[in-house]
Amino acid sequence: MKVGQTITARREKLESESSRMKAREKKHKKQNFLTFAFILIILAIIGLIAFSIHNYFSQPVIDQAPEPTLEPTVPITDESNTGKISARTKTFIAQLESDLKDENLTLISAAIPADKIREVDFHLDGTPYYFKANLDRDPAETAEDARRMISYLIERGLTPTYVDLRVPRKAYYK
Repeated sequence: MKVGQTITARREKLESESSRMKAREKKHKKQNFLTFAFILIILAIIGLIAFSIHNYFSQPVIDQAPEPTLEPTVPITDESNTGKISARTKTFIAQLESDLKDENLTLISAAIPADKIREVDFHLDGTPYYFKANLDRDPAETAEDARRMISYLIERGLTPTYVDLRVPRKAYYK
């Protein structure tokens, strides 16, 4: 024993060292538990994300009600005499007919010019000229451009041979 140290002091020192060791062990266990809990939470989040992604991609695609297929009611002339008119062309003409009705115009006939790709010529009731349209354009825009062009030509008293509506927002007449 050291000088000036009593047995009681030594016992207290041993007890304090022992309690410090216990406190360190407790702190170490607490850190291990918190690390384990953190890893468990991260794994749960990853599992939840994986489950959500799996459910999102594995859900059966809900078939939306198919749009009713429109059939044109006007005669369609195939000038190339192939005898085959594509479903896309028929759908375009049917939609154009419907959109022209919305613009208070009546489609009389349609023609697919020979040696032309993606072009449809059509005649409207009350107009001596025909219109050229592009299948790649929206039929509603084509119908609106036709109505505007008819108003323009009537205002100026013009009677062209045809009106070209193939370019969006730009109509030409000849």
